[in-house]
Amino acid sequence: MSDRSQFNTDRTFPGLWTITFSNPPINMSVPTTIVELGALMTELEADQSVKVVVFKSANPDFFIAHLDVAKAAEPEVLGLWRDFVVRLSSAPFVSIAKIRGRTRGIGNEFVLACDMRFASRQNALLGNPEVGVGPVPGGGALEWLPRVVGRSRALEIVLSGDDFDADIAEHYRSVNRTLDDANLDSFVDALVLRLASFDRETLAAAKAQINRFGTPTAAEIQSSNDLFFPLLALPSAQARRAKIRGIGYGAPSDFESNFGSYLPALGRADHDDTGTQPG
Repeated sequence: MSDRSQFNTDRTFPGLWTITFSNPPINMSVPTTIVELGALMTELEADQSVKVVVFKSANPDFFIAHLDVAKAAEPEVLGLWRDFVVRLSSAPFVSIAKIRGRTRGIGNEFVLACDMRFASRQNALLGNPEVGVGPVPGGGALEWLPRVVGRSRALEIVLSGDDFDADIAEHYRSVNRTLDDANLDSFVDALVLRLASFDRETLAAAKAQINRFGTPTAAEIQSSNDLFFPLLALPSAQARRAKIRGIGYGAPSDFESNFGSYLPALGRADHDDTGTQPG
């Protein structure tokens, strides 16, 4: 078993892994997060008894905040990420994201790579804010979203960079369904126990057949990787990043709670550091 500090694994029920992510204060994804996810995948692939994996967060306000670009903006880091999501989507077990809190950027790319997604109606926000900060999504959103929600809605999600609540995400089909927060745990528990009662080989065969109709390849995700870094290096993108570092980026803050609403102001010369709109 590898040394992991950000993920707690519960294997109490046979055939089921429940994996809880915790990287205080706001569950940022950093290089060690991605390394640990790769190690988890290796363990999962070695366990011939696992049928279902549930991913959840220890922080009710942040499922995965987003990538910490200052620490993880290296091609090799996103290469490890690409490897992880391709392995997850093609794995012979069922992966389920139980979403409470905000999941943006690489967080949204994580849940898109899971086989199923269930979200708290009262406490889930999803989005890909990258365009508003300077680059494009580089971890799979550009490949997953057109397949999952269709071209026009993928363009709305990516180009607006805005946050979408759970009801809109359900309407757009980027999550399977939303549930009242009080019912989320019981619904997911019942589903995973049902799945875990079935034969692993049959679950894996059915998933592999359905996957024939649309999962991104490693080469497709790499093509977005290749766009990410040149765009991030543009002077305008550097200026946007400098602004967000001054208004609460990476810390518990109004900015991280309402990331999407701040993005339009980042490109304005008259933007003040409060994120307010000029009169």
